[in-house]
Amino acid sequence: MTDDYNQVVLRNIVWVADDGLGIQGVVELEETDVGLLTKNMAVDPDFQKQGLGRRLLKQAEQLARDAGHDMLYIYISEAMVENLVFYLDHGYEECERRLEQGIYRRIYLRKTLL
Repeated sequence: MTDDYNQVVLRNIVWVADDGLGIQGVVELEETDVGLLTKNMAVDPDFQKQGLGRRLLKQAEQLARDAGHDMLYIYISEAMVENLVFYLDHGYEECERRLEQGIYRRIYLRKTLL
């Protein structure tokens, strides 16, 4: 939330869902040592439960393929149980749980892209 998004869009792959009236959602992908990571995916609360999250995820997967990747990673907070169910339902598998910076309990997931 404190990122300089002018730099983010220069450094990472960013795709925005915009209906011409405003931004409805965003997905940000970052190159890491292990591969392409979905660093941020968000849907405006006014547009949730309408399939936009699913479409953003499909777009992220296609962007990853287009960039030459056969795997896409994401991490979520352990507290976000509904997000875990969402990703598992969309073919992601849990690969690791970590405590980071002494306070962030994260679940790392990955999906092999065909």
